[in-house]
Amino acid sequence: MDCASAEVVEPGVPYFVDTYTGDLPDDVSCSLYGAGGAQMGAAWYSYTATADGVAIIASDQDMFPENTGADTRLLVYTGECGNLTCYASNDDVSYGDGNLTSFLIIPVTAGTTYYIVWDDRWEDLAEVSFAVEEIPADCTTSFPYETTFADALEYYGCFRRMAYGDLSTVNYDGADVNGDGETESFVTSTPNDDLDKNDWLFTPAFSMTAGNIYEISYTYNGFNYTGQPANETLTSYILDAPNADTATFMQEIESTSGIVQTGTLASLLTNASTTTGSFTPTTSGEYYLGLNVTSPPMSGFLVMFGITISETLATGEHNANNFSMFPNPASTEFRIIAQNQIDSVEIYNMLGQRVASQAFNTNEVSMNISHLNSGAYTVKVMSAGTSQTMKVVKQ
Repeated sequence: MDCASAEVVEPGVPYFVDTYTGDLPDDVSCSLYGAGGAQMGAAWYSYTATADGVAIIASDQDMFPENTGADTRLLVYTGECGNLTCYASNDDVSYGDGNLTSFLIIPVTAGTTYYIVWDDRWEDLAEVSFAVEEIPADCTTSFPYETTFADALEYYGCFRRMAYGDLSTVNYDGADVNGDGETESFVTSTPNDDLDKNDWLFTPAFSMTAGNIYEISYTYNGFNYTGQPANETLTSYILDAPNADTATFMQEIESTSGIVQTGTLASLLTNASTTTGSFTPTTSGEYYLGLNVTSPPMSGFLVMFGITISETLATGEHNANNFSMFPNPASTEFRIIAQNQIDSVEIYNMLGQRVASQAFNTNEVSMNISHLNSGAYTVKVMSAGTSQTMKVVKQ
């Protein structure tokens, strides 16, 4: 059994591996620890996703007690037989705890085929059970957009990752990083021991309009690894594909170098930095935010806590639904007049946090902003079943 004759698997159905008579791909970069070992046979399976979302592929002994004591290794490839690309891999669930079986969560795209390969590097013809579980994810976006990585399904199902070098990548993680005794979620770009780190994280797609201004903010900190202090560079780009190699449009937004750990583990979030940039597309379409983390060998972690993106209309005061807003800038209040009935108005700060909200049922409204600090705010107006955003400056 090899790639061309891979057994088709269906989500939710258990399968049993007892022979490893196939060959591994020529490209062994997916194999974590190279191509060595006394025996290197492979068992091939193929799974075609039926929905956008995530797939869990596992031989985990906690899920399959009959696998207790087994030592498995899992490799996943995409592409065509004879021209495969490493997509993901896992060796042990928890080496330190003695769970040497495998567990992977991967983002999947409907209609794409994923080749699942089990090899016998660690055990000769180990007999193991495994299964694939598919979980759809809703990756639709709107403005203002905010994520704090609190939703694991959103991260695994809607974000895409790329890695160069030794397959260090951006991982989902959690710890108490603000001293409140609770675990907060975040993502990390993990250390490389021998090679330069070069990791990518791509957001879901955003529908952006030519001429509008999109303000982009992301919050981060460094974290020192044992004997390896953080020394990270974080660069943001807007691309027309969630892939730095295949995108035909790629524009740098901001770059910050020399990122080090600020504060203790329990204060990483409260001591985090925020970088803000802007992007104005010349062509309407779907765009992605790509965050690229680089650092020299033997450096620490880059920890990312959140991303916000807000939209400002090109005209500043008018939009296609015949809204007008004045005065702008404003000191105590501003008025909005619309052709259709205004249902509600929400005001967001530049971190994407809602700071005011009010319901209406009239074409002309006033919003009191005397309590707000000076600065720029995004105003979201709901009218006739649609929403529009504008920017107001509080003096």
